[in-house]
Order: sequence, then C-alpha cells, then structure tokens
Amino acid sequence: MDHIIEAKLFCLNAGSIETDIRRLQKEYDLNLGESHQQKDKDNRFYPLFPAEVRKNASRMAMHYEIFYCLEVFIRDLISERLNEEDPKGWWKNKIPEEIRKDAEKRREQERAEGVTPRSDDILAYTNFGELSQIIEKNWDLFGEHFSDNLKGLKKIMYKLNGLRAPIAHCGYLSDDEIIRLKLTMGDLFRLMA
Repeated sequence: MDHIIEAKLFCLNAGSIETDIRRLQKEYDLNLGESHQQKDKDNRFYPLFPAEVRKNASRMAMHYEIFYCLEVFIRDLISERLNEEDPKGWWKNKIPEEIRKDAEKRREQERAEGVTPRSDDILAYTNFGELSQIIEKNWDLFGEHFSDNLKGLKKIMYKLNGLRAPIAHCGYLSDDEIIRLKLTMGDLFRLMA
C-alpha cells in the first residue's frame, strides 16, 4: 500500500509541475510544446466565446486538474483502505449513514437522467467535504497516512474545500487564492510524507 501512495503522490506532484510549466508559458509567452488541453479544444465552439472568458477558463483549468487529481486520489485512498479492512461491508459499516444516503441519492438522480454513470464506484458520488468526514470517522485506519495529525488534516481539508468551490463552479481564483491553494497542497503532502 505504501508504494501505491508514493506512486499517487508522485503523479500529483507531476501534475502540479505541469501546472506551473503551463503558467510560466503563459506568463512569459513561451512555447514549450502543445499541451493536451490545446489539442483537445473543440475549435467549432471555443472561438465563439469572448477572449477574456477563454483566457480565464484556460487559467482556471490548471487548478481544476489539480483538484481533480486530489479528489480522485483521496477517494482511491479511502476505498483501498476501507476495502482492506472490510472487503464486503465497508460501505455500510464504515461510511456514515447520511453520507451513504446522499451518495445513493446522487447516483439515483444521475440514473434517472439517463446519462452515462460517472462511475461504478458509489464512493465517486461523495463530495470533497464528505471524504474528509469519512477519514475522520475512520481515523484509526487513516491516521498513519496523515502523520497521526487529525487536527492538522481537518484544517487542511477545510481550507481545500473552501478553495474547491470557485474551481468546481466555474469561478475565478485570485492570485492570493492560487498561492493559498499551493501552500495548502504543500501542507497536505507534508502531512502525508
């Protein structure tokens, strides 16, 4: 399990480095090669949006990628650890009832819409704040992954959850908030070292 966590931390760090490289490219008008974002843009519609909106979207995409990686990483950590502890019943036995009900409701709403399900894993239907609650409720299983510092982890997760809102809901992070995001991610990685 430690090797898996180390590999995932490596990938999160690599994503952070890629984010910084893209920021430097934009800031100093450098061309260090085409990114996957540039290749994947739908050129039929993207040019129809105002330049300022496209610029802000591009800037915020970096932060979305980091949060995407973080949230998936934490879900995977929870799922792997709880599955090790209780392979057949962790969802019912280790997840608070309110979180289970909310996740199941979200999954049913998605099914009712007839869209492609986001995942077969019910944990994918939990939100970032709920992930923090799951870790806290099962601290005896997760403490070793976070330097046995529950108080520190709660503060970090609270900050990250606050920073997540503008990223996830198409808002805009100020330069101060971008610095805060990087510092808080650094705090989390230090706690996991």
